[in-house]
Amino acid sequence: MPLVTLTTDFGNNSFYVAALKGGLYKLMSTVHVVDLSNSIPPFDISQAAFLVRNSYPSFPEKTIHLLAVDVDLNLYAQYLLVACKGQYFIGADNGIFSLIFDEVPEDVYRIKLQEHDLAGTHIFVQAAAKLAQNWNPLDLAESGQIKNNKQNFQPMVDADSIRGHVVYIDHYKNVITNISNNLFDTIGRGRRFRIRFRRTEELDRISTNYSAVDAGERLCIFGESGFLEIAMNRGEAAPLLGLRTDSVIVIEFV
Repeated sequence: MPLVTLTTDFGNNSFYVAALKGGLYKLMSTVHVVDLSNSIPPFDISQAAFLVRNSYPSFPEKTIHLLAVDVDLNLYAQYLLVACKGQYFIGADNGIFSLIFDEVPEDVYRIKLQEHDLAGTHIFVQAAAKLAQNWNPLDLAESGQIKNNKQNFQPMVDADSIRGHVVYIDHYKNVITNISNNLFDTIGRGRRFRIRFRRTEELDRISTNYSAVDAGERLCIFGESGFLEIAMNRGEAAPLLGLRTDSVIVIEFV
């Protein structure tokens, strides 16, 4: 049974999601569809990439990941099929692939578009169905390359500080940064620290769970992704603290 995941900026109540799923079921009667998210903020390939990057390692080989975020055919000249670690990723060449993978995958294919391919949903459905027939990318694509690369910004570090930024805001409005636990340990070396954001906001402790503070209180935690999160116990950290994607987070070690 083919397994297909959806990551879209279509919105949960959009008919585009229903049309995409209906097309998949029409051409792939035994397909199993998993929604990673259909509520990615419009055109936000950074949040989409973070979600896929941290999700796909949990899926089995031959999973097909459809990346339907910012897929305007008038803006992007090519749609790509990328094979990596036994899984397949289909999306527009809009920079998202360079944000998902640390290194450029070797197996990159340019999907052969037809004149009647006027909508991205149609391209996704046709590509997934053809691929699942015998798992030969050359049945629907030709050898290609990723042309649109976005810089996956890494934190800036020196001997006593880390300067990162927010890369993702989850359903609970927890704020996830690009500062990893490993980087924190490497630079911090067990020293005391201050985590600063929004100029006047400051925290000096890493919690081990979200209930380590009273309801409504702020906390920092290294979540399942391995990256630093700023959260609020039973509250919505992002809007209440005025944080959004690209907000700067600074850790100072003392």
